[in-house]
Amino acid sequence: MEERIVNLEEKFAHLERYVEELDGVVKEVYGRLMALSEELSRLGEATQQQLAELDRRAEDKEPPHGDSE
Repeated sequence: MEERIVNLEEKFAHLERYVEELDGVVKEVYGRLMALSEELSRLGEATQQQLAELDRRAEDKEPPHGDSE
């Protein structure tokens, strides 16, 4: 019975270390994910601003209706 308890305690200790290690990996990946999410959001906003600017420029270049004849 004593040997069985020792064996279980050893397995538990290994699992505890493994869980701690995985927790660190999850935290690291989460941090990277948040950074990428923020960057994607900034890029999306910049793209929308550029598209709006291109639309404004295109509208400025269009001749008024009725003046082209």
